[in-house]
Amino acid sequence: MADDTPSTESTIFNYYRSSVLRKMPPEIMTNIFQAFIDLDRPTAALHCATELATVCKTWYNIVMTSPSLWTNIFVFGRMVFAKGVYQVVKEWIQRSKTLPIDLFLFGDRHGSSDYLYSDRSREVFSNMVQLVTVLAESSHRWRAISFNIPFAFVRRLCDMAQDLSQLHSVKYSYKCRDSWGGSLQWKKPLSLETMKIGFKLTSSLLETFNVRSDSLTHLTVKEMSVERCMDTIRGSPVLRYFKTGLTDAVPIEDFVPPLPVVHEVLESLALLVAMDPNLLDRLLPLLTLPALHTLDLDLVGNQDPHIVQEFLRRSSAPITSMKLMH
Repeated sequence: MADDTPSTESTIFNYYRSSVLRKMPPEIMTNIFQAFIDLDRPTAALHCATELATVCKTWYNIVMTSPSLWTNIFVFGRMVFAKGVYQVVKEWIQRSKTLPIDLFLFGDRHGSSDYLYSDRSREVFSNMVQLVTVLAESSHRWRAISFNIPFAFVRRLCDMAQDLSQLHSVKYSYKCRDSWGGSLQWKKPLSLETMKIGFKLTSSLLETFNVRSDSLTHLTVKEMSVERCMDTIRGSPVLRYFKTGLTDAVPIEDFVPPLPVVHEVLESLALLVAMDPNLLDRLLPLLTLPALHTLDLDLVGNQDPHIVQEFLRRSSAPITSMKLMH
C-alpha cells in the first residue's frame, strides 16, 4: 500500500526524466499506471508498497488522487488477523471514493484458521472482527468478492454485510467450507451473475448461500451429484456457462431419474466425472441444449459413446468447440 510520505527517489517511472511523459495529462498517466498494476494481478499488489514509495512526487500525487486505482482491495495471509490492518483497509476504501469495490481475501497457505485457536486467539479474533467491520461498512459498493479464507471470517462477513445491491460475483475456495456444517448464508437473498465454488455442493445455492440461481450466467462447482446438477440447470434459466464435477453415483436400482431439462441459452458445458461411466450415462439422456457452443466431457472406462452421440443429435446445437477427454 502507499506510503503517506511522497518519495523523490528516481525510478524507471520518473516523470521528470521524459519530456513525453511530462506532457501527458493526469488521465493518461493514470491509465498507464493502471495497466502496469494489471499486468500481474494479484502478484503486483503484493509489491505496491515498494512501487508507490519509490516513485517521484508527480506520480505519487496522481496515484493518490485517482479513485479508480484504489477499487481493488487485497488482504493476504496473516494480514487477515493482524493488528491494525483494518485502519489501512479503511483508508484504502476512502481513497476509492464512491466507486465499486472488488475484494480479494486470501488466507495463509498453512491454514489461517490456526490463528483463531492459538495462544493469542482473543487478540486475533478481535483483529478479525475489526477488519470485517470496516469491510462490511462498504458492502453497498462491493462488486465482486473472492474468498480464500477460513469459514469463521466468511461467516462473520455474511452476517455483517447489509446492502449488497451491486454485488454480482462471488468465488469461494475450499478453505471456506466448514467441517462442522456451519452456514455460509448471506442475511438477505442475493441475485448474482457469477459464482465459483471450490467444494462439493450438497444442497441448492439458495439453501447453502442464500443465492438465487435465476440470474446466474456463469457457474463453476467443484463437485455435485447428477440430481443436484439437473436441479441447478433447471433452476438457472439464463445460465450460459456451467462447469462441474459429477460424484455420488447411487446404485442403479436406487437411482430415480429427474425430469428432463431443455435449456435454451446454455452455451458452454464442462463435465468432469470420477471413475464411473454411469454418471454421464444418467445425466446426458436428460439434457437437451440447443444453444450449446462449447462442450467438454470427461469420458471414463467403458463409457458408451452412443450416449454422447444421442445427446448431440437431440440438442442439434451449433457446437464450435468440443473436447472429449478419455
